[in-house]
Amino acid sequence: MSDRAKRRALKRLQEIYASLPEVHCKRLCQQFCGPVTWTAIEQINIGETRQIKNWARPQCPYLEEGMCSIYERRPLICRLWGAMQILACPHGCLPDRWISQEEANRLQDEVAGLWKSITNMKFPYACFGRNKVSAEDARIAVRSGFVFGGKLPGH
Repeated sequence: MSDRAKRRALKRLQEIYASLPEVHCKRLCQQFCGPVTWTAIEQINIGETRQIKNWARPQCPYLEEGMCSIYERRPLICRLWGAMQILACPHGCLPDRWISQEEANRLQDEVAGLWKSITNMKFPYACFGRNKVSAEDARIAVRSGFVFGGKLPGH
């Protein structure tokens, strides 16, 4: 992948992120920061890789003292939390506007396409854990409101 193509993809990723509504967060949802999937281009944006330390109680390895250590670089699924009614915050934090399921699907597909456009790889998803999930499993996870690192329940 060329540096120019990577910079272009990362710039578009930032534009996508900037298009999302702001969620007026109270910082009370840390228990929901579990294993999630994100695209490889988002992993490049995050920069560092960390592993889940305790699979008996999996928690995002980027959660430090109850705060997201990569908040400005967090992946799309984390940005959708609280912005979609299906992923509504249980503590009453509200977005400037709700994102529809269709918009979320389109955004997810576009972010996945950024990786494919610069690598020609068919598998654009990364997972901070041991297992990978398919793009279709990731779509199912977003649509159902449940996103896990590795295999989804029932799959």
